[in-house]
Amino acid sequence: MRDARRGSERGPDAGPVRLTLTRVCVRTGRVRLPARARAALPAGTLEVHDDATGETWTLRIEGGVVDGLGPFLTRHGAIVNDEVIVHAPTAGPATLALRRSGAGGAHGERALRRAVQALVEGAPPQSVEELRDAYGLPADAPLEAALAAAPDLERRAGRWGRVGAPRVTDPLGRPAADPPAPDRPPARDPAPTDPAQLRAHRALEAFGLDAAPAGRTGVAALLPLEGGPTRLHVRLVPAGAAPAWQEVLDEARAEGAGRLALAGAWEDLAPYARYVRSAGVSLVPWDALERLAEDARAGDVSVADLAALVEAGGLHGAAFERFEARLATRRADRERFWEVVARVASRPVGSLVEPAALADARVPVAAVREALAHLAGAPWFAVERVEDGRVRVRADVRDAFTAVHDAATARLGGGRPAAARRVELRGDGAPSGGAEILEGGDA
Repeated sequence: MRDARRGSERGPDAGPVRLTLTRVCVRTGRVRLPARARAALPAGTLEVHDDATGETWTLRIEGGVVDGLGPFLTRHGAIVNDEVIVHAPTAGPATLALRRSGAGGAHGERALRRAVQALVEGAPPQSVEELRDAYGLPADAPLEAALAAAPDLERRAGRWGRVGAPRVTDPLGRPAADPPAPDRPPARDPAPTDPAQLRAHRALEAFGLDAAPAGRTGVAALLPLEGGPTRLHVRLVPAGAAPAWQEVLDEARAEGAGRLALAGAWEDLAPYARYVRSAGVSLVPWDALERLAEDARAGDVSVADLAALVEAGGLHGAAFERFEARLATRRADRERFWEVVARVASRPVGSLVEPAALADARVPVAAVREALAHLAGAPWFAVERVEDGRVRVRADVRDAFTAVHDAATARLGGGRPAAARRVELRGDGAPSGGAEILEGGDA
């Protein structure tokens, strides 16, 4: 490997280095180098070209660990056991590629055919994400195109199934022709009293959901799923006493639920894993739910994120790992943005700034340029572009920040406190906290 600025430091070409991804690697974007590969990729920084997308990524190698892979893994939807291939030849650009774990080539084509054929032969309707997980298909496999090309299949309420089935059922197995639920729901307590219900209620409340007790051992809330607002029934599974599947299903039907989720310790949820695909059940381990709720209170995760995870089968498996990897990238991007804000704040109004002058090993030039583009537009208007890629500081960042905060507060109105919490600038211009709306995102 060579340093991006000092090509002479790279040793002889040792060929491509192959790195197999673990769950931690996917989540953090960091991979430990095997001993035999450390000579080929010594410490330093390396700019690598992604032949699949045409993008350039910056990797950092230190202490036998490759860092900075997070955005690349997110872009390609990498999962556990996929293989990252880094090639830094003596002459020519370094390249970065992803090899799917047993999902490409003839194997991938057979898996794609099996997924389509199963639905043609009458398998229960499934979403695209459920089919990918069930048959081990990568994110770039042309699954949707194959489903759309099959004349015997159609998409209903976000799921693919056979055309003309006499009784199309919802995820809980009720015929679509069933009469609607009674106008008057079963009597409920105004607030949960059971400790487990209260625990689930507090977690859902973090997403701005109005959760209420449902049955003896559950809570329910209206969740914005792909097919529209849907009543989500969260059945709480007691430790060491998992109820029979039919009992769980009967209770959810009696509650008029449109989607069923089971919450509890993973060891108690594991027996229900077979129903994730066949009945559209979502599994929600307590630790993952409460971790996600904390992220929601911090403004990092939205109710739309929760809805997408519920539709993908819950807070577990490959879909959840990919989400956590995206979340880590989102946080890293935000931290880099605020670092650039602090550096711009240290420059006097009217001064010209070269993006490279604001960059370092922690904040690469590409991230600086992206942040400056945000600061140049609404609602910041703190800098303006001039010749040669430089920018001119047109306003004190602290004043611009106050305007952004006022605009965000006005847009959020009576939104949940977590999203509207005030963010203050420290004396050095760096923020002490914040929600994504303050970075130019949507409310």
